[in-house]
Amino acid sequence: MKEKSIKKNVVMSFILFISNSIFPLISYSYASKILLPSGIGKISFVDSLFAYFIFLAGLGIHAYGRREVAKTRNRKYQLSKLTHELFVITIIATLISYLLLFLSILCIPKVRAYTVLIAIMAPEIILNRAGVEWFYQGLEEYTYITVRSIIFKVISLILLFVLVKSVEDLYYYAFVHVFTTNASNICNLINVRKFIYLSPLKNYNFSKHLKPIFILFAASLAVAIYGHCDVTMLGFISSDYDVGIYDAALKIKSIIVAASTALMVALIPRVSYFFYNNKEKEALEILTDSLRISFLFSIPLCVFTFIFCKQIIIAVSGAKFIAASNTLRVLTLCSIALNITYLCGVQILVPIGQEKKYSQSVIIGLFIDIILNFMLIPAYGALGAAISTLITEIWNVIWMGASCFKYIRHIISNLQIFLYTIPLLLSTVVTLIVYSITQKMDLYFMLIVLGSVYFGTYFIQLFALKEHLIWSIIQRNVQAKSGKIQ
Repeated sequence: MKEKSIKKNVVMSFILFISNSIFPLISYSYASKILLPSGIGKISFVDSLFAYFIFLAGLGIHAYGRREVAKTRNRKYQLSKLTHELFVITIIATLISYLLLFLSILCIPKVRAYTVLIAIMAPEIILNRAGVEWFYQGLEEYTYITVRSIIFKVISLILLFVLVKSVEDLYYYAFVHVFTTNASNICNLINVRKFIYLSPLKNYNFSKHLKPIFILFAASLAVAIYGHCDVTMLGFISSDYDVGIYDAALKIKSIIVAASTALMVALIPRVSYFFYNNKEKEALEILTDSLRISFLFSIPLCVFTFIFCKQIIIAVSGAKFIAASNTLRVLTLCSIALNITYLCGVQILVPIGQEKKYSQSVIIGLFIDIILNFMLIPAYGALGAAISTLITEIWNVIWMGASCFKYIRHIISNLQIFLYTIPLLLSTVVTLIVYSITQKMDLYFMLIVLGSVYFGTYFIQLFALKEHLIWSIIQRNVQAKSGKIQ
């Protein structure tokens, strides 16, 4: 199979991130101002419930499948056999997941109260897992993933504007939510025939996958629980209003996290491939670039959001969600910690086969998060849930960082962190000065001005300091235009 360009993968992932940020931001901003905190809270609570069943249906196949596909991508027969085996395991797990969902509706009164919403959103489980996204990521088919994603997001946005016009249109919004998230997965199933043999093969070996899958499943389940237990526990302990307030902050935090992970995820298959073929030097070079991406995009975005959280909340969700401001500040700090744990866990520990270390961290973190939620949510509501998440992420940074310290030390030694911190500090000071002048302007116009000043001054400084990634892109483009690169 033809080797994919890493730079092209990163560019496609960046475009995917932009679409995954802009479209949900537009749709959420529109829906939240119509459905209000309680309506958004209902959808968010049910969505948090589904997260557990989706992860159960997926076991640990996403991370495992992406890694194994990256290893066998140049051998069509082995790739086909692997995909068949993992798909069968996924279908069995999905059926078990639906059975447990049905039992939850029968046995838990709080869940039964949302039966209609659950019925509308039920296809989300099978559509999510039948999409074999891990297969395309393992093959580094980021152009296909990006184009397909944008097409369906445009369709879903049109459906939203047509169907959701009043607070009574909650169920229409639930349908659009499922369509937005999962409809493109049908294309994945149809398109997979281009890469593998669809006809049955001989000598399937399902058992060899079970041990690594279940190791990663323990981690994935823990991630699913503590990634969504804040919303779930808020729903059980508090109210739909508190869930809605938390969800407003969580949506913005999710965009910040996606700013980094959408670009970093494009590098995972290549890192797995290099480690598998004992090319540690090449793998570490990519991992260093991965951390540079964080300093280029996500960390500056975290700082900007932390400073102007109140204005951003009002702009995105409306004045009725202003109570989410401090919650957003805490979740912004979580985003910085998540960048580090993503690098250590998903990009290093899993590719080098240290799934146990990754799983241990998130499982212990899960118990920390649940205990803190029980302690803090009754007193502080959404803010308490956010603080619990922050403490849990700090734990993961410590544990995962220690587990791959030799790699982290090498990466940091090649990074020149001061190259980013000084421009970030200067950009923040300049932006605060501009804010003192523009704070009486229209809110949206002011945020555009502040964002332009902040990121503009930041990237200009990095350009002047000849930051590695920026200059490598510029030099490559100059060479291409001069005809040196065909």
